[in-house]
Amino acid sequence: MAGRYGTDKYSNFLMVLATVMMLCAFLSRSFIASLIFELLMTAIIGYCIYRMLSKDRSKRYGENLVYMKHKTMIMNKIERFFDNIRKRREQAQRKKENDSLNRFFKCPGCRQKLRVPKGLGKIRIRCPKCGREFKKKT
Repeated sequence: MAGRYGTDKYSNFLMVLATVMMLCAFLSRSFIASLIFELLMTAIIGYCIYRMLSKDRSKRYGENLVYMKHKTMIMNKIERFFDNIRKRREQAQRKKENDSLNRFFKCPGCRQKLRVPKGLGKIRIRCPKCGREFKKKT
């Protein structure tokens, strides 16, 4: 088999995809769905074998490059998505920690939400929006 292309990352992906299709065919209760999964699995395996036995190495290499480019793009999007989730959790944690150090009051005049440090006793609070002063215990 000298001169054949062999396996690469794209071929490995196709084989995993064919295995998933086989499991879906095995687990599906509908005859039609099972048949569709089996046909897709057979087509994927056939294409994978064709790629491995191909002598046109440059074309297969180009296909693998396209696959790797798309895989990298998708993985970057997934990574950014989970980074955003992690950042939101950290921000919520910081806000929760900050909220435990402060008390929040609403101005009786304009209903503006005001933040005051805890533990200062009874203080006069001046609203920056309307200028009204009121006393509260922190």
